[in-house]
Parts: sequence; C-alpha cells; structure tokens
Amino acid sequence: MISKRYRWLPLLILLLIGLAACRPWATPTAVPTLVFSTATPSPAPTPTFTLTPTPTPRPPALFVEPDDGSAPLLALIQSARTSLDVTVYLITHQEVVRALGAAARRGVHVRVLLEQHPYGGGESNRRAAEALRKAGVKVRFSSPAFRYTHQKSLIVDGSTAAILTMNFTHSSFTRNREYGVILHEPRYIAEMKRVFDADWERVPPTWGTGPLLVWSPVNSRDVILRLLHDARSSLLLEEQDLVDEEVVQALIAAVQRGVNVRLVRPPLREEEEAERRNVRRLQQAGGKVHVLSSPYVHAKVIVVDGRTALIGSINLTPTSLDLNRELGVIVQDPTIVQRVVRVIERDWQRGRVP
Repeated sequence: MISKRYRWLPLLILLLIGLAACRPWATPTAVPTLVFSTATPSPAPTPTFTLTPTPTPRPPALFVEPDDGSAPLLALIQSARTSLDVTVYLITHQEVVRALGAAARRGVHVRVLLEQHPYGGGESNRRAAEALRKAGVKVRFSSPAFRYTHQKSLIVDGSTAAILTMNFTHSSFTRNREYGVILHEPRYIAEMKRVFDADWERVPPTWGTGPLLVWSPVNSRDVILRLLHDARSSLLLEEQDLVDEEVVQALIAAVQRGVNVRLVRPPLREEEEAERRNVRRLQQAGGKVHVLSSPYVHAKVIVVDGRTALIGSINLTPTSLDLNRELGVIVQDPTIVQRVVRVIERDWQRGRVP
C-alpha cells in the first residue's frame, strides 16, 4: 500500500512522460555562418606545437689553464660511473693517476691509451702505466702506425667527453696556457668512441660519411687550411709551433687579403731556426706576432672572425698534421669563443714583439 505522503507520485511520472513526447531530448548544434572578407589575409601565424621536444644536448663548456687548475679534469674522472676511456700523450701528474685508479677500484671500466715514447718524456709513461695497472686500469701503448699519439681526450660513461690541448702533467695545470672543451653532443662522442676502440685494437676506424671532428692524420690539414682561407676579418692564434709551410702561406695570404692576423706563441729558442724564419715571414707580410713567457703557450687554438674556434692537440707542424694521431673540435658556442678571445687578448697585451 502506498503511503498517503507519496500518493501524488504516479501522477507526476505520467506528466513527465507526456512532456517528453512533446519535445526532443537534445537541440541540434547550429552550423556557424562563414563570413568571407575581400581584404588581403594576414600571414598565418607559425604553428605552436605542444609535443615534448627531442632533448638537446647540454651546451659545451670550456676550462682554461692555469686559471682553472686540475679541478675540472679531476671532476670529470670522478664523475665516471660505468666507463672511462682516456687517450693522452704524457701523464706524470700523480693526482690524476690516483683519480684514474680510484675510478677503477669503484667499478668503472677504465682504459688508458698512452704514447709509449713521448718526446722528452723518458720513462714517465712506463711508470704511470705500471701504477695504473696495479690499480686495475687497463693500459695499452698506442699504435706504431702513428709517429706519436699526441691526442688528449676523455670519454666518460659514453655521454660526456673532453677534448684537450694539455697533457696530464703538473705544468699543464700550473704553468701552461691550455684549453679543454667538455662536450655532450652524442654524435661527437660516438665518433670519439669509435676511433678509441679502433686505436685500442690497432685497426683503422670506420668513418662512415666522414669525420665530424678534426683528426690527424685524417682531415686536420684540410680543415685548418680551409679555416684560414675562409677568414674575412680576423685570425687570432695561440699556438706553440709555426712550422708547416702550407699553414704559413695560408696565414700570409690572409694578411694580403686584409685579414687582421695575430699570433701569440712562446719565446723563440736559438735552435728553432725554422720557427724564427716563419715568424719573420709572417711579420714582413703584415701579420703581428707576440711572444709570451708566462704562462708558457702550449695551447693549439685558432679563432676565425671572432666566431669560430678550433681547439685541440694539433700543432701547426707537418708531423702533427700528417703523421700523428691528433684530435680537435670546432666550436661556435658564443660563450666559449668569447672566453677564448678574452684570454688570448689578455695574453697578447702581456706579450712582446719578438
């Protein structure tokens, strides 16, 4: 029996059914009226995409010696968690040797490729190799296919790399003018890894469509000559050597077409007659040269038009360009190039005409 309170409920249900029969449940959506204008349309805006972009690598970083000391290099070694591949011409810095050994002891797969007979290095690399092997580091001496393996580089965990002008010596971090570029670009690191693995096994590397970096004896001569040829306003060099004839001619040609060519280098020694002759030739053509006593210029840097820098292990000598294993990188990051220019300009001001 329905309570008296709800006696009206059946009537209400019948009323709602009747209303539903008289109208639809939804009103059709109206079609908008399109209004066409005869005015010239404005350019369409650039589309904005909300998709997650492909991550870009971190920009490169620069450290300068002796200003920054050994901390940047040691930090790279200490950051390794899985692998560390090192190519270096000379290693005598005990703090670096200990850091490489410590990395091996904490489980990092550390490989060091060393020049067996560094010029003037004596037995230093042999002693370093013994100490590293005792700490669990895998060490091999470089291939005799090269006059010298003069390359200086690190690859950390396959994701970070450094290309350096410096050896792992005390003077490199305390008395020399040196530069190091830290890279995160995957293509560069993959190429460095490929060449390291090939040099480790003493077999020719696979270049694919060609190297992205600057390697001796592969493409360094062509790249450096092209950089010198392409300069339009200025060439600023901080170099230990000036021996190669083609490079000297390219610098003179740059001066003759109106490029401001300036070279900072170490003082000339009595026995460096070829260097003296080339410096005089460049000066007579209108190029400018300053020698700097301190810090000692061990750098290998060319800056073109204030926008592009080549930094690496490559000296301006036939041996370095054509016979050695060397590595350099072309950098156009404005922050890095501007700092390099500031350092060289400061060294220029402190130098003197030879």
